[in-house]
Amino acid sequence: MRNLLFILFLLGFLLLGCESDSESVANEQTDEESEKNFEVTDVPSVIENGVTYARRILAENSWEMKASYENKFSDVEKIFDAFQKLIPKKYYDGILNYWYVYGGEDLSTLGFVTGDETSDKGEWIMALYDQTYDQVSEQGYRELIYTMVHEYFHIHTLNDKQLNPNIEESACDTHYLAEGCANVASFIHAFYTKFWEGKETKVEGASEFTGTQADRFLTYYAMTNHAEDIAESFTFFIFRDRPLSTTLIADQKIDFFYSYPDLVTLRSDFRKNFDSFDLESDRLDGYKGKKGKVCIHSHATF
Repeated sequence: MRNLLFILFLLGFLLLGCESDSESVANEQTDEESEKNFEVTDVPSVIENGVTYARRILAENSWEMKASYENKFSDVEKIFDAFQKLIPKKYYDGILNYWYVYGGEDLSTLGFVTGDETSDKGEWIMALYDQTYDQVSEQGYRELIYTMVHEYFHIHTLNDKQLNPNIEESACDTHYLAEGCANVASFIHAFYTKFWEGKETKVEGASEFTGTQADRFLTYYAMTNHAEDIAESFTFFIFRDRPLSTTLIADQKIDFFYSYPDLVTLRSDFRKNFDSFDLESDRLDGYKGKKGKVCIHSHATF
């Protein structure tokens, strides 16, 4: 987590509580929020050079932004509102420190998460590209929701409860990522050993997503590495019904998450919030990934 390795990959077709949580969101939305220009040194490097942005400080319920971005603020609020509607606060409170929306011409990075190096509590940053999302169309919301779920699960699998950042690669007995050594009981290690370890899963230079590839992976982007594979598979777990058959490896990857009661509860909590977007629960049937998706994280490739 300490050493950021930003990896850009193109992907084609991407789409896509408890009472106290609802009350917390309502309180946040009615709090007086400050808007101010800022120049700070802890902005992730991928968006600091010549890119405009707004930053939500979650613990303070306040906004900071560059002066050049103030005309975008209404769009920023809409995207943040969608985030609050989708993900119950209990799933990111104390874990997510800053939440960014950024803009610029012809940016290919649609979203990312990374560890917050200014935090001594293992907190994270999430950021989304403002031009990716059409706030009016159903397709725009679907891609926004899909990206948020995908990025959120990177935090869920790569945080310091799942990985040990203090163990060096040479001393790691499981498998190692840039964030640290995977705990033996972690989601990502179980996924890695079941679907990636000792298997020829990486498809070098693949330009199509058909046949055997589509039987083994849920999207083109999932072929990137096992960290992207588990995030894509989790997103399908959230949106799709449980597979009736697990003959295909791709369906096994969705079914994998049902072994974890906490993730089944999380799935239920997320899906309860779909009504806020006027979308049906099962929205990914027939979707097989999209070239053009770029997602950056600090994990290593395998």
